[in-house]
Amino acid sequence: MTSEVINATTSPVTINPSNGLASITKNGTGDFTLALQDPYVRLLDFTGLGVSDGINPPTPIAVAVTVDDVANQNTPALSFYTVAGDPAAPADPGDGIVLVTVTLANSTAL
Repeated sequence: MTSEVINATTSPVTINPSNGLASITKNGTGDFTLALQDPYVRLLDFTGLGVSDGINPPTPIAVAVTVDDVANQNTPALSFYTVAGDPAAPADPGDGIVLVTVTLANSTAL
């Protein structure tokens, strides 16, 4: 799996697949689904960073996995929210870019 960039303010939000990623879709404000080409044994780690235009370094925005369905044999996927504020609520990052890193296991030998 490689890192992909989600442009949250562009519609539709789907990019060309690479290395196991079938598509990225924006479902609503701060709500995204990563569809995988193949199922995996489990999700090991998921991190994200919202990038705000004109701010250096980028402003962190929290990510929260809402659906971990990476082991589904028919439609493996992972859904997440980007959240900000107090109390935390779904939110798109400042200029609409979220950098995500997903670590998946493809073996039960862990």
